[in-house]
Amino acid sequence: MLKQQNPSRRPEGGKTAMTRDEVIAKWNSMQPRERDAWVGETVLNMKPEYNENLNWHGWTTGERRWSSSIPNFTKDISAAWELLKKFKTYQITYSESGFSHSGMKYRVIVGRNQDVAYSDIETEAICLAALIAAQGEGIEGIEE
Repeated sequence: MLKQQNPSRRPEGGKTAMTRDEVIAKWNSMQPRERDAWVGETVLNMKPEYNENLNWHGWTTGERRWSSSIPNFTKDISAAWELLKKFKTYQITYSESGFSHSGMKYRVIVGRNQDVAYSDIETEAICLAALIAAQGEGIEGIEE
């Protein structure tokens, strides 16, 4: 389970977005492949693609197509790095976490607002930080 850290914020201007705590709560309630789909849809704007018979055919972003299934962002580091390429700035560190220095954690910071996530697993920290940035800012800070 990932810990909820730092205060939440909602974007201004009436955008429908999730707070940091809401993103983490939803993340913790999902299975890994559900998380992968959520990350792909939210951060990379991936959409399901259907063939002429309306059978599911793969995933697309308009620029790139995946013919089988959505990438395994939560387990595959090369897929997780694709998420970071969408942001102008990011930082990954591995160090003791919290005031009690209870253990080593990956800390990922992305975007202008330095949205941060912590996890024992590097790929999950990347995915969660990308989701928090995308949800909290309505995709602001992502390179188009």
